[in-house]
Amino acid sequence: MIGMLSLQNRVAGLLFCAGLLFITLLLIRSNKLSAQYAVIWIIAELTMFVLLLFDPVSLAIMRLIGATNASSTIFLLGFVLVIGVILELLIRVSEFSSKLRVVNQELGLLRERFERLEESLTDKSTGEYRERGKRSI
Repeated sequence: MIGMLSLQNRVAGLLFCAGLLFITLLLIRSNKLSAQYAVIWIIAELTMFVLLLFDPVSLAIMRLIGATNASSTIFLLGFVLVIGVILELLIRVSEFSSKLRVVNQELGLLRERFERLEESLTDKSTGEYRERGKRSI
């Protein structure tokens, strides 16, 4: 059939997906990849397995997007996945940046409060701390 993957391309794609799935599972097991991202990657890898193994699915997607070659269809889907992951990461970075700004502001307020409290506990004449309930002589 015109536009379908050759056996060599199909085997290479399956080996690549299997390796990527193996690496993903290792990263999950070592707690280097969080569950929310692991789900995205595992779904993407399983989708690629389906596209590589079942020609009717690949053909339907090729017809849907107007592609003439299966490899260009798979490349396009991979590109869309990467763009989606980048957007998701940008959203997360933006959220963490906002949270970091709030934490830094709270830290500044706490530091100022601590310094005022420290000044109120410091004996102005000797520069030593007063113990609670006792007066410095």
